[in-house]
Amino acid sequence: MKLHVPLSFENFIAAVSVGEIGREINLILSNRLNDSCLSECSYGLYLFRKAIYNFEKKKGIPLAESKGEIPFFRENLNLLVGPEMHIYATRLYETYETCLTTHPDLILTLNYEQLGEHCIFENLFLLRCKYDEEQHIRFFEDQLEKEYDKFFYDDEYTGFAVDSRFFSLLCNACLEIRAAHLSAQKEWILARLLMPEDAAYRYHDGCLESFATTPLPIEIIERISMPDYKKRRDEYTALAGFLKQKGLSPEELLDGFE
Repeated sequence: MKLHVPLSFENFIAAVSVGEIGREINLILSNRLNDSCLSECSYGLYLFRKAIYNFEKKKGIPLAESKGEIPFFRENLNLLVGPEMHIYATRLYETYETCLTTHPDLILTLNYEQLGEHCIFENLFLLRCKYDEEQHIRFFEDQLEKEYDKFFYDDEYTGFAVDSRFFSLLCNACLEIRAAHLSAQKEWILARLLMPEDAAYRYHDGCLESFATTPLPIEIIERISMPDYKKRRDEYTALAGFLKQKGLSPEELLDGFE
């Protein structure tokens, strides 16, 4: 199986320039809890909250004792309760055609098996997105059989038993869950968790933002494609030269290069 990553020229040039020349691309991972992604995350968190209410109803827990309104985020911060960790990720797709709908400058085609092995050694999460709403809710309800008594609210936003998986379930809701009408996208997520002091920061498009990077060995990349490259001769020529300058082979990597 192949997975495809849509990229802008800006992120690709930064990724290649920062990586070890000729051997890897330092793929940029964006903050999944920034304002532009929160609407997507809110769907999964909504289903998790719904599962809490369903569980309490089945168990006869009175509304006055409900945990259904426990905050999922710290006050004034796009930061989940629990460990002070940010979620960084990039999107991948099973089909090349889905990437085209995002109008990327470039598309990387990756070897799935090699990528999976790489993620194990780099402490990365490679997750296939799920689209069945009822299945999501049942999963959360099943988890609450073990987890419900292990989390509670406190003013420090750290009200969890030592062995609680509550934070993991919040991450699951933010990363993996998608609405059913998006199922044709066949999306995957490549993600990592980092403490704020371990992230990178930049001023981008008028905003201060955090991000992360992860090295992607060249062996994992099977193809670099530029959509409509035959109509973009100047950019295509420059891209080939850029790859050569960075010790990469356009003959082996660049789609259409002869």
